[in-house]
Amino acid sequence: MLINYIGIVDILLNFKIRLIVLIQISVKKYCLIADIFSLTLSLSKMLQKSTLDVVAAWTCFHDRNSILKVRREKSEEHFQKIYEDAKLIMKSSDVIESTP
Repeated sequence: MLINYIGIVDILLNFKIRLIVLIQISVKKYCLIADIFSLTLSLSKMLQKSTLDVVAAWTCFHDRNSILKVRREKSEEHFQKIYEDAKLIMKSSDVIESTP
């Protein structure tokens, strides 16, 4: 009977670890997607209007493109910022940071 309880506890602990890893991955993906959407939202709204100011849309596109180029050049720094944001969200949700 004791062996069955140990097996159940092992299964639950394994499930908990997998769940924590899934939550960590989800939070990190959320932060990455939120970062990209925050950059492209204004351009998206501008392009969906029934009346389009082509010059303003081109300027907005060019600005966003420049920002993306800088982010590509400084990808390590930008990733670190996104990772720190994800860590804050996990900390506020009582999720322990770990590596799989």
